[in-house]
Amino acid sequence: MNTGGITNRIFRFCNTVIGWIPGGLGHANVLASVVFAGMSGSAVADAAGLGSIEIKAMEDAGFDKGFSAAVTAASSTIGPIIPPSIPLIVYACVASNVSVSNLLIAGIVPGILMAIGLSIAVYIISVRRHYPKMPFPTLRQIWDDFRKAVLSLLTPVILIGGMLSGVFTATEAAVVSAVYAFILTVFIYREVKLSQLWGIIIETARESAGILFIVCISNMYGYLLTRAQIPALLVKAVSGFTTSPVVVLLILNVIFLIIGCFMDANAAIL
Repeated sequence: MNTGGITNRIFRFCNTVIGWIPGGLGHANVLASVVFAGMSGSAVADAAGLGSIEIKAMEDAGFDKGFSAAVTAASSTIGPIIPPSIPLIVYACVASNVSVSNLLIAGIVPGILMAIGLSIAVYIISVRRHYPKMPFPTLRQIWDDFRKAVLSLLTPVILIGGMLSGVFTATEAAVVSAVYAFILTVFIYREVKLSQLWGIIIETARESAGILFIVCISNMYGYLLTRAQIPALLVKAVSGFTTSPVVVLLILNVIFLIIGCFMDANAAIL
């Protein structure tokens, strides 16, 4: 999607629509992550797919490098919330009598609220630091960028609609996404030649290897914790401390926040 211009089209359209607000590219960063979340379902995939484009664009526009990276990292966490969320699917597999469709639908509103919260933070910081904003777009500019990005923007619609309607499973959605991206970039946009595919595969393998190494180590760490019965001890401690569902959820959030510093989300759930 990066080589074929799909991510560029999505980011450019988001910037045109919302870039006129103070801290414009930061808001475009968040909005693009919301759209991309509907394709990947993963924070790592979101950051890898959009990160380099977003950070470079923000730096070139005059944003601080640290701020650009922070917005990109924070907005990528929307990926595991909005469907097709990989962690929610993993949770549905682990837990009994839990509907995957209901879990995915339940992630939509929290994901949108996260995006709104991040946008508010971007706005406040951008106003204080006098970060730039884009000129207010004309209807022609919006239409031109929408026309160029519409097929790319259909990707999350196809994936989420297909899963919720039962046309294909969450695993099959990954194949559908890859095939759709291949058709767009090779036959419609024509920005990728068949001779470039091998190089794209090699680059994908390199990036995936680094990511999967981190996931592998976190899985090993999770296995050690399970063997030491740490999860069971935590459950016993929490249940003995309180019976209030709200307090239990708050404690679990703190626990997962700490665990998330050392482990991949899927490994933590498992």
